[in-house]
Amino acid sequence: MRQTLSIVAVAGLVLASVSTAAPAAFASSGGSGAASAASVTLSPSAVHPGDTVQIQLDCSAYSSPKPTWGSSSEFSGPINLQPMSGQPGFYTAAATVSASIAAGSYTLAGACAAGDSSSSFQADLTISASDDGQLPQGPAHTGVGGSITGGDTVQEAGGLALLLAAGVLGYRHRRSRRDGS
Repeated sequence: MRQTLSIVAVAGLVLASVSTAAPAAFASSGGSGAASAASVTLSPSAVHPGDTVQIQLDCSAYSSPKPTWGSSSEFSGPINLQPMSGQPGFYTAAATVSASIAAGSYTLAGACAAGDSSSSFQADLTISASDDGQLPQGPAHTGVGGSITGGDTVQEAGGLALLLAAGVLGYRHRRSRRDGS
């Protein structure tokens, strides 16, 4: 009973910590102000020059939104936002990061507009140094490598003796419980 109570308590703590951390992890990158009606998501938000970024724009607060993209110099071509089928007000695009862009953090911005009202959005894109596509060469430097070299006979015999003793004790314990003594 006590073990079951402990497991339930730990599960409750994990659930509580996940439920409080989830809103921060999935916070939108909406425009200025807390009541922004537009948001954009970049996936991934950290890339190398030449990588492709998936863009998802949420302008669903407007009945007939007209999204505009304010910056695209970070990409090798224009960003063509396409409406997402079955999701009014949502747009998607795939954009390739310019191969000649310098490493750093870039703020991408735009707006969702409908009639006289609009709401801006922005997202940060981090570009790391160019990935040259080379795979690491040579061995992994992970430590001494004791399993490769010859073992110590005394240690091996000691380990075998401990294993054998544990087996004998387990057998005797089981037999004594069966015999009732």
